[in-house]
Amino acid sequence: MTQPYGYIVKPFNEREVRVAVDMALYKHQMERKLKESEEWFSTTLNSIGDAVIAVDRNSLVTFMNPVAEQLTGWPHQEAVNRTLAEVFQIVNRDTRRTAENPVTRVFREGNVIGLANHTILIARDGREISIDDSAAPIKDNGGNIFGVVLVFRDVTDRGKADKLKDDFIGMISHELRTPLTVVLGAVLTALSEGITIEQTQELLKDAASSADSMSHLIDNLIELTRYQANRLSLSTESLDIDSVVKQVVEHEKPHLNSHRISLDIPEKLPPVKGDRVRLEQILRNLLDNAAKYSADNTEIRVSVKEKKPYIMVGVSDQGKGISADEQKKLFQPFERLGHSSTTSRGLGLGLVVCKHLTEAQGGRIWVESKPGKGSTFWFTLPLSKTSA
Repeated sequence: MTQPYGYIVKPFNEREVRVAVDMALYKHQMERKLKESEEWFSTTLNSIGDAVIAVDRNSLVTFMNPVAEQLTGWPHQEAVNRTLAEVFQIVNRDTRRTAENPVTRVFREGNVIGLANHTILIARDGREISIDDSAAPIKDNGGNIFGVVLVFRDVTDRGKADKLKDDFIGMISHELRTPLTVVLGAVLTALSEGITIEQTQELLKDAASSADSMSHLIDNLIELTRYQANRLSLSTESLDIDSVVKQVVEHEKPHLNSHRISLDIPEKLPPVKGDRVRLEQILRNLLDNAAKYSADNTEIRVSVKEKKPYIMVGVSDQGKGISADEQKKLFQPFERLGHSSTTSRGLGLGLVVCKHLTEAQGGRIWVESKPGKGSTFWFTLPLSKTSA
């Protein structure tokens, strides 16, 4: 029978039909799996904490995750199909010269490349962000590079921490070297010929005073390290606060730049519960601080009051006082006020150690001060149970 239009209809072979159906199903499954894989990768890259940018073989942006959008200031929709150099602008922190893009090196060398140190990302709005990153090639089955993925993160805080560490090491070096120089100079001079007994005694006093300053600094560093490592161990007992205060004041008088020390302590006070060594250290730090921030020959007053269930101890100076803004910086590591009466730089550790040691013993510490009217640092310790 002749078919319309001259076509001959060939009956379907069952096997051919089955193969065609299987091929269609396989193609559908592969497309579904590919879509699922793309969705999984997209979700993963959008969820990680690092910034991710992918580019094709022409260095045109094909993908950016939200972190990359936030750091660069470029929305994904606007960045796609732009060159990476336009979206990802980096310079050397020190020289301010344009840094070589790591993607360029990946295409050239074919390996994973890390970003050079001290690299700054210039965001679209002009923000400058310290970053650390790496770039890796995207290869096909034949090993040919058809793209690069760039992963980077904001390390601004790390840079601040590194600077703080460098500054800290520098200050430690300065603070230890200065009294050590005095000690060595005094001892060597005392050993030289022609020095009288009186001169030798004065030199040895200077050496002892400087050695004591070094010991005080080291004690503060040790306590701070113990606290930060959660290894601060207290040996608490019932203490006579009057006796402790008077002993510390007597010990510190030679180191207080000719300040006059006055005591305001009631005749009868109940005992406090505390660690004697740590209590002495708190008082030493506060007396040292008062001497640094007030002129020589002015008065430093140590007051003790009972305010159940605590004993309050205050150290007052006649310095320039502390503004409200400066008070916010107190009790933080490496923060010093800007009007010390001495040339000593200091580490700003004294008040930090006071805070940690006071709180560890169940008390608290604070300052009362107004510019031009001096300052009083108060701290409390709980009364001993036998007297509460």
